[in-house]
Amino acid sequence: MDSIGQRIISDPKDGYAVKINLPNTKKAVTVNETVCSTFDVHVEKQNSTINDIKNVKGRAKLDCTVEGSTVKANVTFENCH
Repeated sequence: MDSIGQRIISDPKDGYAVKINLPNTKKAVTVNETVCSTFDVHVEKQNSTINDIKNVKGRAKLDCTVEGSTVKANVTFENCH
């Protein structure tokens, strides 16, 4: 199975976006609610820290079409920094 990396971006003006590294390429795409039929993204700070960096938890549920490809994800995470 190919590894797919993703990064959730929180922009104070535009809200959330998700950057997804495409497998077997050096390309990445960024999706937001404008290209997704489902875009449920939430991130919140936790009370714990590691090396003075706050841990976060959240979720990303996506169903998007971008550059001719379909991206679907259902991810939850916690204790990330």
